[in-house]
Amino acid sequence: MRTKCGALKAAQAEILAQRRQIGELLGQVRDLSSPWQEQDVVRIMTEHTALTHKVQELNTENRSLRDRLTAALDSSRFADRRISELEAELIEVKGMVRQRQTQRLGAGVAGSPAAA
Repeated sequence: MRTKCGALKAAQAEILAQRRQIGELLGQVRDLSSPWQEQDVVRIMTEHTALTHKVQELNTENRSLRDRLTAALDSSRFADRRISELEAELIEVKGMVRQRQTQRLGAGVAGSPAAA
């Protein structure tokens, strides 16, 4: 008889625990299905508007930064080309200077009294 009584008490405890859990779940369902309060709707709409403005600001800033980056890259490319041109010009001038020095040295050696 004791085992039947123990089993009955265990079953009743299980039923009570399941009823509590069902009650909690029904409360959660009721909370989720309740209509939105007007203040919640106003708050969410205000946040949405603020976020929309922030997105627009960030898009504008992004466009501006992209344009500045493009301009900086163009300027850098121009500077690189100009540096290359000046380096080439410098090499050419150095070659001309060496050639003149060589010509002067050659003319000086040929025109010196020791050479005659």
